[in-house]
Amino acid sequence: MTHQRIRFVEQSIIKALSYSPCVGLIGMRQVGKSTLLKRFSKSYFTFDDDAFMRRFDSEKTAILEQGPGPIALDEIQKHPPTFDALKLSIDRKKRMGRFIVSGSVRFSSRKQIRESLTGRLVAMEVLPLGLSECHERKTNPLLKEIRTANLSQLIKVLKQRRPATAAELKHYLSTGGLPGICFRRDPQVRAELFDQHLDTLLRRDIQLICQMRLSFSQLKGILVAVASRQGLPVNLSEVARLAGCSMPTAKTALVAMEGLFLVRPYGNSWYIEDIGLANHLSQLPSASPRLDMVRAAYYELRLQQSLHLRHEAAMKPYTTRGGIDVPFLFEFKDGFCLAILVDTGENPSEKSLKSVTWMRKRYPNLTAIILTNGAQAQLLDPNCASMPINWIY
Repeated sequence: MTHQRIRFVEQSIIKALSYSPCVGLIGMRQVGKSTLLKRFSKSYFTFDDDAFMRRFDSEKTAILEQGPGPIALDEIQKHPPTFDALKLSIDRKKRMGRFIVSGSVRFSSRKQIRESLTGRLVAMEVLPLGLSECHERKTNPLLKEIRTANLSQLIKVLKQRRPATAAELKHYLSTGGLPGICFRRDPQVRAELFDQHLDTLLRRDIQLICQMRLSFSQLKGILVAVASRQGLPVNLSEVARLAGCSMPTAKTALVAMEGLFLVRPYGNSWYIEDIGLANHLSQLPSASPRLDMVRAAYYELRLQQSLHLRHEAAMKPYTTRGGIDVPFLFEFKDGFCLAILVDTGENPSEKSLKSVTWMRKRYPNLTAIILTNGAQAQLLDPNCASMPINWIY
């Protein structure tokens, strides 16, 4: 199919199958989990198929013992008895790479999954396609090489790549990275598919997390509020007002949506999981050019962090009352820190340079990159550089 792409996560899946009896691919519906399961399995079954669910109830663990692995079980959250059956089969035969399963809810949000598969499953999150994946290019080496190459070398490496063009970036921001939707050329068709996607998630799947009494329109109202304010502090009372519910109910709904990989907390804000879906939902004009840049960078850096720094460093925003505003701070376990700032001009602003100076007092082992709308990179000192924002894609 034309929308199939080699996914950056594939190498991690291959590695995980070599040391774990069961690998779990988790992520929002439509991110491409089923395609990956079919690619890496010898036998594929899905609990979206009622006939297979009945067969599983009849044969139980016999299905799990048949044929060579990996055996793929898609959307296992739909059939809770699967978890105990997997536990029993894995405990009987601990051979690596036996199963590859998928779920469209966070395994940590379902008690039975946690209790049955803890210590028996390596969970890997599948994110929407990045811009490089959409265009079948190699992943950006920024976060991968920031530790092994100095900034001068890294700038040379990035300069040799063909960065995303303004047109490519604009298109990606509007279409997102859900494979079954983003490659549709007709904007009206994409909009209809986004609406169908939301209908499935908010009318049916959310009930797998908790019994929501909010209507579809109320739940969608919460998503519209989140999409319109990505990168800004969440005003939960405003979200509740727009949805016509109480603040505790709005909070419960957000947590349930996080369990479906529909939204994700980031600092004191929330982001829609897919940027194309976020733009489909947003009903407010742009808050500021800088915020637009931060939102665009967030999706790419989140993907790179997931691929290259899963266990080495977390990504978080860093702000102070004194005016320091660093949208992306990576704190590594060994003390190294990477700060990524954003400026709307062609050159770094005085405010960003002062922020870097202040942060070095707190983080002595700090490397800083300032993303700008300029066309060239600048090495400001051995541990601080500016570069065009499109260089991160």
